Amino acid sequence: MIENTKKKKKVVLIISALWWALSFLIEPLIFDVSARSDNIIVYLCAKLLCFCIFTLIITFLYDLVEGIVTGKRNLAVRSALYAIPIWVLVSALWLYRGAEIGGEEGLILENAARYDMMNGIFTYITPLVDILLLMTIPSFKAAMFLKIFFLGLDGGYVIARITECFNVRFVPLLIYAAFVTPPAVLQSYSVHRSPIYGMLYLFLSAKLMCDWKEEKSLDRKNLIMAALSISLLTWWRSEGIYFFVLGPIAVFLAYRVRLSKRNAAGLLAVIFGFQAIVYLPKTAAPELTIENYEKHQLTPFYNYALTGMLINGLDRNENADILSVTEEYMKTDFIDILYSEYGEHIYDEGYATYDMYHSGVNREATEEILDRYEKNVLQLIINNPLLFLKAQVKAFSHISTHYSSLCLSSVFGNLWILVLWLIALLVWSAVKKKWFLFVLTLCPICHGCITTLFLPAAYFKYYYPEFLYGWFTLAFVLSGVVEYLKKKRNENGK
Repeated sequence: MIENTKKKKKVVLIISALWWALSFLIEPLIFDVSARSDNIIVYLCAKLLCFCIFTLIITFLYDLVEGIVTGKRNLAVRSALYAIPIWVLVSALWLYRGAEIGGEEGLILENAARYDMMNGIFTYITPLVDILLLMTIPSFKAAMFLKIFFLGLDGGYVIARITECFNVRFVPLLIYAAFVTPPAVLQSYSVHRSPIYGMLYLFLSAKLMCDWKEEKSLDRKNLIMAALSISLLTWWRSEGIYFFVLGPIAVFLAYRVRLSKRNAAGLLAVIFGFQAIVYLPKTAAPELTIENYEKHQLTPFYNYALTGMLINGLDRNENADILSVTEEYMKTDFIDILYSEYGEHIYDEGYATYDMYHSGVNREATEEILDRYEKNVLQLIINNPLLFLKAQVKAFSHISTHYSSLCLSSVFGNLWILVLWLIALLVWSAVKKKWFLFVLTLCPICHGCITTLFLPAAYFKYYYPEFLYGWFTLAFVLSGVVEYLKKKRNENGK
C-alpha cells in the first residue's frame, strides 16, 4: 500500500512537471508574451498555481486509469462515468448554438492572454482563472471545453458521492437537471465568474454533506480543501461574505470536531490563514489601480435601485428635492421611456445603465456629480425602505416569470420553488436538530438574501449557486428516503 502510494506520487509529479515545462513552450500560441514583464507578479503566481492544477488533473487521471486497469470502480472512475452525459450534452448544446463566447467572457479571455488583471473590472480571481485555463490549454475555445470538463466532473463527483452514501442508483441522477435544464444550461457552457463560482459552491456543499453523512474525520487533506474552497467563496464575489462566519461553523459540524479550545483554535487558524492568503492579493491587485473604482463600484446598484423604485410607485412629488439631484446623472424621463418600451424586462437587461438608443445617463459625470447621485439614491432607499424591498423582490420574481414557456416559468426557472424548498429544509433540520444541515442550508439562503438586496440586474446567473444547491439537496434527501423505504421493505419481508 505504501509502495503504491509512493509510486503514484512519483508518477504524478513527473508527468505534472513535464506538462508544466511544456506549458512554457506553448504559451506564445495564445499569450502575448511581450506583456509578461509588465505583469511579472501575476505571471509567476499563475505559473505556480498552474503546477498545482496540473498535479490535481494528473492525480485524477492516474486514479481513473488505475481503476479501469484493475477493474475497481473507485471514485475517479465513477465520477468520470457519471460525468460523460454532462460532457456530451453540454458540449453538444454549446456547439449547436454556434460555440459562441459571450461578450464579457471574450473580453476577460482576451485580457487574460495579456496576463492582464482587467484593471478594476472584476475581482482578481476572475481573470486569474481564465489565465490558468489558457495556460492549461492554449485556446479560447479549448478553455470553454476545459470548463465543461470540470463542470461535468463536478456533477459526476456529486452523483458518485450520493450513490456511495445511500447505495441508491437512479435518484442521484436528478443532478443532471442542474446542468441541462433551462435556464441553467446557459451557465453550463459559460466561463463567466458566476457559473464557475457555482461549480465550486456545489463541490464544497456536496463534499461537506457527504463527509458528514459518512462520518468522516477532518484529516489534513479535507481541512485544506475545505479551507481553500471557503476562502475563495468568501472573497471571489461580494455576496459570499457570510462564508467568513458560516464556513468555519459548517466545517466544525460536518466533521464533528470535538469541542475544545485547542481544536477550535487550530481549525480557525488554518481557515483564517487561507482567508488571509486569498484576501491579501485583493488589496494589492492591479484592478484597484483605477482611480476611485472601489468608491463607485456600487453605481450600477444605485442605478437599478432608482429604476426599481420609480417604476414601482415612488412618490415623485414627495421626493422632488432628491430627484432633482439624481437628475444630474440619470434622467427620470429616461427611465420612463425605457419602462414604456421594455416593460418589466427593464429589470433583466441592464437598460438603465447600458442602453445605447437613449441618452438618459450622463456619461460625462464628474466625481462630484456621482457622489451627489449615489448619496441621494441612498437617501431615497432610507426614506422608502419598503418600496425598495418591493422593487428588489419584484426583480427577483421577474427572473422566475419572464420566460415565454409556461414550463420554464412554472418549474425550471421559478426561484420561488427553490426558496420554498430551502426554507422547508432549514425548518426540518432545525426541528430534527440536524445542526450541520441547518448551517449549510443557511448559506444559500444568506447568499440569496444578500444578492436580492443588492441586485444590480435580474440575472439568473446570480442565483446559480442556490439553484445547484437546491438540486443537490433534493437528490440527497430523496436518496435517503428511498434507502429508508428499501430497509423498511426488507425488514417487513423478513
